[in-house]
Amino acid sequence: MINKGNSTTVITVCLVVVCFILSLNYWTLSQDSEILEQELRVYRQKEVDFNTVAEECKKRINELHLKISTLTSDKEVIATQKNSLFELSEDRLKLLQDKTKEWKQASSDLESCTTQKDSEIADIKTQNDEMKSRLQTAEERVSSLEGELAAAKSKITELSNNQETAAVAAGNAEDAAVDENTG
Repeated sequence: MINKGNSTTVITVCLVVVCFILSLNYWTLSQDSEILEQELRVYRQKEVDFNTVAEECKKRINELHLKISTLTSDKEVIATQKNSLFELSEDRLKLLQDKTKEWKQASSDLESCTTQKDSEIADIKTQNDEMKSRLQTAEERVSSLEGELAAAKSKITELSNNQETAAVAAGNAEDAAVDENTG
């Protein structure tokens, strides 16, 4: 059988071993608790970060939806403007074709008028050349007549001088005749 002294010692040793095991378990549990608390803090921070990112994503998604809505609206406006521009360009093309026809007709009319005016100018030049020839002939005739006029004036002057001389001579002859008759 077991001694009472020995049984107390065994119980004491057993209690010490149990206390040691319990304290070791407590220490291990407290270490695990601290690690779990740190992990919990990390996970809570990650949750906060995730929620922040999620909020930013929601904002970005809303912004993108708004942009998509705006782009869809812009697309409709652009399609309308494109159709309007096509219609306008068709109208402008028709107008340009009409104007081109008018310009070709005007060009043809102008060419015809230019040809007619060139013909009239040629006729006027011919008439001008004829008039110049006549004028030159007239100037030559005037020059000839001026020469004849100068000659006639010279002849008149000579005749006038001869007449004066003849009158003086006739006066002298008359005086001489009177003197002979008187004397």
